Amino acid sequence: MRKAFIAAPLIGTIIFVTAIVFVVNINKAETNAITQIAQESYHNRINSIVELYRSDAGSLFREDVKKVVEQALTSQCWNIFRAQIPDNLPADTIEEKMDKLQKARFDSCNRIKSSIQSVICSNTGETSGVAAVNACSGLVGNAYVSCLEENGGGSGSRTYGLQNFFNNINEDFSFEGIRLSPSNKEKFESFFNPPGQTPGSVDLVRYISNCNNLIKELTMDCSAFAGTASEPQPKLQCCSKDAAFGQTCQEAGGEIIPGCESGIFYVKITPSEQGVFESLPRIQASDDAGNYLRAGAIADVDEFYLPITFPLMKYLNASFNAYQILAFGPHIGENDNEAEGILDGVCYAGSLCSATEAGASVLGPGFIRSSGDQLWPTREEARNSLADTYYENVFKPAFETLPQNLEISLLSSNVEVARCKKSGADGNGQFQCTDTNGGSGDDAARGFIVPQTYPIGDRFSAYIGELTLNFRIVDTDPSFKVKPDANNELCTSAMLDFNPRA
Repeated sequence: MRKAFIAAPLIGTIIFVTAIVFVVNINKAETNAITQIAQESYHNRINSIVELYRSDAGSLFREDVKKVVEQALTSQCWNIFRAQIPDNLPADTIEEKMDKLQKARFDSCNRIKSSIQSVICSNTGETSGVAAVNACSGLVGNAYVSCLEENGGGSGSRTYGLQNFFNNINEDFSFEGIRLSPSNKEKFESFFNPPGQTPGSVDLVRYISNCNNLIKELTMDCSAFAGTASEPQPKLQCCSKDAAFGQTCQEAGGEIIPGCESGIFYVKITPSEQGVFESLPRIQASDDAGNYLRAGAIADVDEFYLPITFPLMKYLNASFNAYQILAFGPHIGENDNEAEGILDGVCYAGSLCSATEAGASVLGPGFIRSSGDQLWPTREEARNSLADTYYENVFKPAFETLPQNLEISLLSSNVEVARCKKSGADGNGQFQCTDTNGGSGDDAARGFIVPQTYPIGDRFSAYIGELTLNFRIVDTDPSFKVKPDANNELCTSAMLDFNPRA
């Protein structure tokens, strides 16, 4: 009994102390758990902010490239979208004329590809730069830079473009107590704004080279757009390789990039390219406690295709389809009677040009009426008659080839003088023009056709020696609008030149 009496307080004390220690440990465990949760929550929050920033930066980069391309395509009437066969000869065979037409389509497509890439990677902010880019279209690399500088487009403030985006992403800012800044600011700065030889200047040649390594290429398949000997019908498609004239992009080898049938195209971006990857921005998140977290700011993939949803190739194809009829009539190299095209030799000798050489129409011997051999009284009457015939039988049918929802704005000094479109609710009727000033739309359109006279002995033959038609394609279909408050528009031109002595 005595031992039990002595042990009882000791056992109680042990139980009490154990309970205290247990409670304290539970409290510490809870405190540690709360601290760990807080730390993980803080870490997750930083991660979330960085991921949000990376996502926004990547999206803004894509949108900025799209904006540069779409603004460049729609802001001005560029010379690069002209349709022209520069070396046409009336005596060419049908095969030679078809080959030259395909080559003109191919060259135009390639000129546009190189020019758009030059616009993306060049200084395009100034209004004065428009004339410079027009003058330098088709040039690349150092030749393009030299041409820009010669035409006053190589310097000046940048109101939009990749440099503007790069400048913005290379700045520090704070968000919810976290400081975000590029960890390789100097390296990135030297990539998009490399210093020139004089203080404060920019080495434009080096910047364009850097940018072209990042913005690798445009994917329009110019060979398919031109048509080939085996597949003469032009196609709108994108290709992962740069096919030469007459070559084909192989679907079996995965070279065809799907999705371009509507006329859109892709820009290939290669962040992993040597000289690019190490210079792209790395974002750094930091706080007042000295914690740092770093990550890439633009992309985590080797390459990707950025879609440009402006259906440029659809509009360019529509322009060339109309040009083909203006140039050759319904049939290339054949005598199309009163529906003859300019490059096949438009003359007026009744209902036919009087003779043909190698399948091509040539000038008639004089002003002959369809009812007989009576000469036209005056040159003016002969010219007017030929202009009316060409307008009704060639000009209007040429633009009736336009796809649904496309309209034509005829331009004089870049000012609209007539708006033309197909009649009918479904847009599949006859081609009709409305004068902007309230007069006759047909007269306004007809005014672009100015026939000439060519002397043959003591007579003159009326013919259409040249036609330069500047117009704007207006797409009323909202499916591919790049501006919410305006229809898509693209300025282009048809340039036809017939040499009666050739």
